[in-house]
Amino acid sequence: YSWLHRISAIGMALTLAVMLPTVADAQLAKPRKKAEPEATQEQGPQPEYSKEFRKVAAKAQGFANDQKWADLLAMLPELEALPNPTRDEKKAIATWRLQATQGSGDQEGFAAAIEVFLKEGFAEPGQIGAMHRQLAAHYSAKQEREKTLYHFRQFVDATPDVEPDEFETLGRLYLQANNYADATLFLGKAIDLRASRKETPKEMWFQLRDRCYIEQKDEAGRLANLEALVGYYPNKEYYSRIVAIYQNQTKDDRVVMLNAYRLAISD
Repeated sequence: YSWLHRISAIGMALTLAVMLPTVADAQLAKPRKKAEPEATQEQGPQPEYSKEFRKVAAKAQGFANDQKWADLLAMLPELEALPNPTRDEKKAIATWRLQATQGSGDQEGFAAAIEVFLKEGFAEPGQIGAMHRQLAAHYSAKQEREKTLYHFRQFVDATPDVEPDEFETLGRLYLQANNYADATLFLGKAIDLRASRKETPKEMWFQLRDRCYIEQKDEAGRLANLEALVGYYPNKEYYSRIVAIYQNQTKDDRVVMLNAYRLAISD
């Protein structure tokens, strides 16, 4: 299960705190001045905090700056109890909870905080993939396969530059879940991406995909996979599988079988 451990190893190494937005002290300390229309258009919308929120939040930000995580966590219920919170206030609280739970080493609390951050739509596009990978790592360590698969798939979908090994991991997770169609899809993506880089795909990827095709009773797909496999890894065992499929598909046509054996021997 080294491929599964890789989820945890990489996921736990992420440091999301540096990626998270901070609530500026200056914004919390005093009300925002009204800007001219032209200035507003240039700078974009500013965070919306109530006067009551600013009074408490300035102290909370101080705890965050000083990395006093226990004090920061203790203040959050007071902030959450304020009436009619704005979306910016909710995001600030969610951000502090992420920072505090991560800083204090509370893995369960950190995972729960990430779940909320994603569910509420607070994450920026560049944060989403990393956060889902962090959750995949968390649930992988707990051996919660369904959640691991869900969040790793979300990571892959949100990441434009997925690596072949990451496609392999997702393919294996689907294989583990007996979802052979999606396992085939992502193992194929791993193979195709490696090949597009003029690099040799791993032999194991073809072997795993062969199993998927067997489970799906897809002889045409299996044959194409095996023919691609022997192009990289000539092996008499693989050729014997190809010949067996030819034999079945052609009803033991002697000309076809002769050509198949001739190809295997020459290779």
